Amino acid sequence: MKTIIKLSFITLFIFLTACSTGGGTIPDKIYYRFAEPSIRISNKNIDKIERPTALGILGSRPIVAENSQGGRLQMNHNLWLESPKVLLQNYLLKVFNLNNENIMQKDGNTLSAAIIHLEKQQTTAIIEIKFTVKNTNDEIIFNKSYHQAQPMAENTIVDFVHVINQELAAITQQLSNDLP
Repeated sequence: MKTIIKLSFITLFIFLTACSTGGGTIPDKIYYRFAEPSIRISNKNIDKIERPTALGILGSRPIVAENSQGGRLQMNHNLWLESPKVLLQNYLLKVFNLNNENIMQKDGNTLSAAIIHLEKQQTTAIIEIKFTVKNTNDEIIFNKSYHQAQPMAENTIVDFVHVINQELAAITQQLSNDLP
């Protein structure tokens, strides 16, 4: 009887040990941010930049990628350093040579942004941002969306972030050209 109990205990121990091994180490989380702006915009009469909005999961810190079935998923170990909404607002504050004090300003023209796309679709990096400028009377004086989709040299998150930064710089340059 003692042999059966010992054998049962050993079998149970082996089973539990086999189930508890994870099959390797958990990868480190890697954080990314938008690059420093390469353009500075002045004399475009922007006095305040509101916190951008984002659709659904695009405002979350995990990077969004397309899976093989065409669905979108949030990466588990590749994240933005902050929400893309915060990253974009900080980026735009630098572009327009403003500071956080301008966020609370009530007078002047206000730039709003909405992140429509910020995702990796297989080997393509896609970003789309809608910009709106309202005057002191809350009238829209500018409203335009900018879309960039470029292939990546390598199918990696590092290359995705690199291409997104290039696309954001191109969008910012186009915005500078288009603003009244």
